[in-house]
Amino acid sequence: MISALKTMADKMKIYSVGTAWLTDRSGILHETIRVDASGAMVVPNTSRAAEFNDTKAFFVKKLKVTAPTTSSSPYPGTSATAAGGKEKPR
Repeated sequence: MISALKTMADKMKIYSVGTAWLTDRSGILHETIRVDASGAMVVPNTSRAAEFNDTKAFFVKKLKVTAPTTSSSPYPGTSATAAGGKEKPR
């Protein structure tokens, strides 16, 4: 799920407004949900398609920037020694 919701405070009420998108793991859009002070309503996916694409691109870019590297070897799955590095003497 991806969302662009804002939390609002009106007198004694706190609620969210905006749009949420239900996706599968690969990011394919299945349902668009519009949220306002009166509740949530499913709307046509085409009604917010551009906003969905922009929001999805933002999160994908952020994920790529913050993803840690998991291998210290230039050859994933290979140790530095096997990749041509030198083992330190004990």
